[in-house]
Amino acid sequence: MDPQIASREWKFSVRIMDELILENEIPSFILTLFSIFLYTSGALTMATVPFFTYAVIFKSGQKMSSYRYLLLAYVPFAMLSTIVITSTQPIFLRQVEGFYFIGFINVGRQYLALVTIITIMICDGAVADLLLVILVNRYELVSETIVTRSKYIFRLIYIFLFITWLISLFLWLVFMTHELYPPRINSIGLSITRIYVPYTVFYQLSRLISFFLIVYLNISFRKNITSKAVMKLHGMLTKAVIAHVLCTCILTRFPMLIVLIAVYIQNVFITNVIAECTICCLNVVFLSDMLVTFYHVKPYRIFVLQLFRRFTSTEDYLLSVYKAVLSI
Repeated sequence: MDPQIASREWKFSVRIMDELILENEIPSFILTLFSIFLYTSGALTMATVPFFTYAVIFKSGQKMSSYRYLLLAYVPFAMLSTIVITSTQPIFLRQVEGFYFIGFINVGRQYLALVTIITIMICDGAVADLLLVILVNRYELVSETIVTRSKYIFRLIYIFLFITWLISLFLWLVFMTHELYPPRINSIGLSITRIYVPYTVFYQLSRLISFFLIVYLNISFRKNITSKAVMKLHGMLTKAVIAHVLCTCILTRFPMLIVLIAVYIQNVFITNVIAECTICCLNVVFLSDMLVTFYHVKPYRIFVLQLFRRFTSTEDYLLSVYKAVLSI
């Protein structure tokens, strides 16, 4: 038999099997609600992105230049994650230990499915580290005029964050794909996967400790700032990033922890439902981050309020014109 025909038949049989398992494990109304939620949240996010990007580029003050650039670096990763989740809509199937996709882009369960999940995880890790970099950068900027330090200290911190993220990404890729390697390479992949769990624990702890430490330094350092304008700006941006990070943690790390607990208790239905709720949370995290930033950063908040006033005034004008036409 032609290998391409055999491959198509195998994929078709896998898809039928997944659909049967999907029908048995998750009620259809939950899948419908899941799909509606992802499409709605994805559409709202994409509709908000242009306003957020415009505010970051044109409404950031001169002293917010580094904050602006880091936020702009964060946007592509968050956008890509939202687009991938909205378009593919991954459903976790506990019975087959894999994902089934019900979005308008169906990527199957082989290499494209793996690329989809890897893309989501890469974006999630990049977003989390960029938020930490923003906090480190805030402390660097406000402390450079008060405390004398070597300029290489913060560069080493940024390099450490970047290299440890790359190592974490490499180990996760090997952990997810080593079964696809040829036998000789697979043995190497297996040996590498043995350090995946301990390194992941180190990686997560390093980020957690770094976050609490840099938040403490940013808050405690405010008393050393003599300029009220600088203190106000620093406080505003620090609060915005802290709220940003907390929002991201609540919508990503906490649901993932619940999924691990559900997997541990080995309840198929609960695991599947909580996994789908986690996907929903991942799809709204970018939208919630933008809304939190709009609220805490005053120039962005003023821009949104002005935009809202213009919209309401235009709406009132059109309504008055409509009433005038009807009265003729």
